[in-house]
Amino acid sequence: MSKTVLHQLTLLEIVNAKAATRPYTLVNGGRLYVLVKPDGTKLWRWNYDFAGKTKTMALGRWPEVSEKEARAAHAAGRQLLRLGVDPMERRRQTKAQARFNVNSTFESVAKTWIREQKAHWSVNYLDKIERRLVKNVYPWLGSRPMSVLLCS
Repeated sequence: MSKTVLHQLTLLEIVNAKAATRPYTLVNGGRLYVLVKPDGTKLWRWNYDFAGKTKTMALGRWPEVSEKEARAAHAAGRQLLRLGVDPMERRRQTKAQARFNVNSTFESVAKTWIREQKAHWSVNYLDKIERRLVKNVYPWLGSRPMSVLLCS
């Protein structure tokens, strides 16, 4: 039985990749690749299949994420897939948990969420959301710790 040898991108190949009029990919193997955009930006991407769907996971911008780091993230993602875990969902959950600590209350998390969203909302909509939270939600849930409210 012969083993298939996967091509691994070299630093020189990535450095020499020039911008083109359309995005193109430099294949590393194992569905890991560098996407070269028309503006010259080089982004690590990984395509994988989960629950019957093909997904693309962003691993970071080159050179901030080196070849070694991208390959390590790729290997970790493949390990999660073997365990039946969606790597992007795991990353989303990890980021969500990092946004607040165990002692955070619902009100503090809601206020953080409002600060992050208000740039996308009109002033009237922002006022309406804040009034509803103050009147209807904070009296019931405002002082409750998020650790109690989160489902496992």
